[in-house]
Amino acid sequence: MSTTEIIVNEVSLDTFKGEGFPVKITKQINDLRKLKTRNASFTSQISFPRTAKNTGALSGLTPTFKNSKVTPTSLSCVILMNGVTVLSGGRFTLSSKGEDRYKGTVFFGNFDFFNLL
Repeated sequence: MSTTEIIVNEVSLDTFKGEGFPVKITKQINDLRKLKTRNASFTSQISFPRTAKNTGALSGLTPTFKNSKVTPTSLSCVILMNGVTVLSGGRFTLSSKGEDRYKGTVFFGNFDFFNLL
């Protein structure tokens, strides 16, 4: 059986058993002449139960909407599969808060490239 662990802000988040796991990761390879068209790799949307542990780890984040002009707030994120780091240096952004769950996406790669210039 494979296990996936999502660590946000150095806290291993509680997960729904079997729901949304394993996490799908989309990695992008870009043409250096067209960097502006793609500037991040990302995961599928991930759901987490609204537990006290997850609420503490995700405090300070507000949901970011797809067409929002506001720069999303994010937290550092690492993804482990079967104890092996498959993604480090990622940033978790929150897309929604429900009564019983949080939903978010992890961005990684050169997602912050243009902000660093």
